[in-house]
Amino acid sequence: MVFFSIYAILGQFYVFGLQNSIISFVAATISPAKRIQFCADSLFVCLFTSFFATVLLFVFREPVTVFINNTYFNRIFFALPLALPFFAANKILISFLNAYGFVSISAFASSLRPFSLLLLFFISLNTSRNLTAFVFSLPVSEFIVFLFCFAFCTLRLAFIRYIRIPSCSSFFLLFTHGLRSFLNPFLYEMNSRADTLILSNLTNPQIVSLYTPLSTIVQSLFIVLFLFRSYFLPSLVSANFSRTPWSSMFSFFNRTFYIPLLIAISLSICSFLAYIVLVPFLLPELFSAGSILPLLLLLTATILVSWFIPYDTLLLVLNRPLIYTFVSVFGFILNLSASYLLIPRYNLLGSSLSFSISLLGSTLLYLLVLFCLYSTHKLHTPQCLES
Repeated sequence: MVFFSIYAILGQFYVFGLQNSIISFVAATISPAKRIQFCADSLFVCLFTSFFATVLLFVFREPVTVFINNTYFNRIFFALPLALPFFAANKILISFLNAYGFVSISAFASSLRPFSLLLLFFISLNTSRNLTAFVFSLPVSEFIVFLFCFAFCTLRLAFIRYIRIPSCSSFFLLFTHGLRSFLNPFLYEMNSRADTLILSNLTNPQIVSLYTPLSTIVQSLFIVLFLFRSYFLPSLVSANFSRTPWSSMFSFFNRTFYIPLLIAISLSICSFLAYIVLVPFLLPELFSAGSILPLLLLLTATILVSWFIPYDTLLLVLNRPLIYTFVSVFGFILNLSASYLLIPRYNLLGSSLSFSISLLGSTLLYLLVLFCLYSTHKLHTPQCLES
């Protein structure tokens, strides 16, 4: 789990915030050709940033190994530079498919990664070199997702016709918008993974192994909730914001907020029952009676913030990156402070508390900012990315 936390954080340097820029651009642009061209150019910029991100990855290899206090990281390190460029390209293509309305296709593509990774890894379990097999499995699973997304875009949207080397002005425009949006997904990943990394730094591997299934359950719940969020994107992207009053759009989300709430409650109950029934029999080394309360805290926090998913979608489409940055910085500082205060004293419970505090604090701040913008009528049209 520590490795995948690092994987998700480093991946943001490769994708460079372009996955959010695509959603905002598609929402603000009517021309299908311009939408597809923006996505194709984003892939080229992603290739450019991947080169520099890989250089930084090798430079900071040793400090990261020392921080997470894990010697096996060096042995599987080479999975990162092989897999992360495809990870970034997949983020861009899946965001484009979501914004363009192919939500079911993007959901299927997102599910391909874990299933193909597990399949490849289990096939290679009978070999004597499991770590080598893992290094091979991760980039192959990312490549499978990339091939599927690229093939669909080519067959359905003639995507390959728009592949080109961007002009200097287009490249600079994309790089600028990526830089504006980079902090938001990066800080989100840092915020959601900080408790795991700090737990690894301050405690022993046994406690980290107990926290791994808890963190995996919560991350999986958020993946499902954000897949649900994608179903809002096509209607928002196709909406004419100049004719659709903000009050009408806000009323629509007021009528739909209970849907992710019900999904979160149902999945949380199923996840909790599965953890206390299945894990002790299938993976007894990853189960402890002391981990039940931390899991309940994490699931409760997830349920309490799930209702905000539709409003978060609206802010994403309207392209207000400063709002995301402000709230993400607040959540990250809150998580970091709470982790260093609570984890040394409470270990597993402290890690769950710090993540829950950060999650609830960030959502409350989001709600406050949204209420202020709504009351002052300053959030009514999307900021177009074209210039």
